[in-house]
Amino acid sequence: MLHTRLYPAGTRFFAQPDGDEDVKIFPGSGFVGAEKTEDDGAAEFVRERDNGNLEKAKRAGNKMARRMRFLWRPGDSAPLHAQKKVLFAYAAAKAIEKHCNTSVLTQSVLSEFHRAVQANSRRDYDLIQDSVAFTKYLLSERSGKDALGGVFAELCKDKENDKLQRKGILLYYRYFSDCLMILTKTTFQ
Repeated sequence: MLHTRLYPAGTRFFAQPDGDEDVKIFPGSGFVGAEKTEDDGAAEFVRERDNGNLEKAKRAGNKMARRMRFLWRPGDSAPLHAQKKVLFAYAAAKAIEKHCNTSVLTQSVLSEFHRAVQANSRRDYDLIQDSVAFTKYLLSERSGKDALGGVFAELCKDKENDKLQRKGILLYYRYFSDCLMILTKTTFQ
């Protein structure tokens, strides 16, 4: 007997109870690239490893983590300094997504960034793993990049501070540019 399950946006999955090739995704289901197999991913990984891109990705992730260590400026309060790190991690993730042209490279740079941050400071690693802050930044993109400043100020516990909002916007663009520069200088094959 064939079972049908309806998921959000009308996507239908058909599965046979005996597990005969469990899930069938039909054309038009909304899953772009759903046909990609494990073999494709493995081949992509081997290709990136063999052409030296994985080593380059690790170096890029390390450079970004080192850059994050030097965000503190005289006069920064503890909450401001902490939120600068969170904003940097968000900007790094966005730059990585923008620049890396394969999922293997994207994941490799991002994983190495997080690994290096954790090796440098478990506290910083825990801080940048704050999913609430990342979610707020992601949602603010729908309102435009300038909304990031409002989120930054809110996370610094001073939501109405226009100066802090502007600072958040400027910091985001600086951090994004810094990370993009690191990635651009990393010449992936």
